[in-house]
Amino acid sequence: MVLYWGLAPQTWVEEQLSELKKALGWRRARPFSAKVIYVTTPEADDKRIYRTREARVIAQFGHFAPEPIAPFLEDLKRARG
Repeated sequence: MVLYWGLAPQTWVEEQLSELKKALGWRRARPFSAKVIYVTTPEADDKRIYRTREARVIAQFGHFAPEPIAPFLEDLKRARG
């Protein structure tokens, strides 16, 4: 599961996380293999310091580089066995 945070306010991100918790109830037997919030431009103070226990947070402002998403991909590989 990837939640992409670009222009939306932080309240939108929190609402989406709440909806994802509900979705886990609908999936019953299958939790998400891995969860990440990908934070990108525009850069803001709330985005730089954002943390949650609900998902891995990867902040990348500027040009895309694959290195920051490597831990998420490893989580997926581990979950898939």
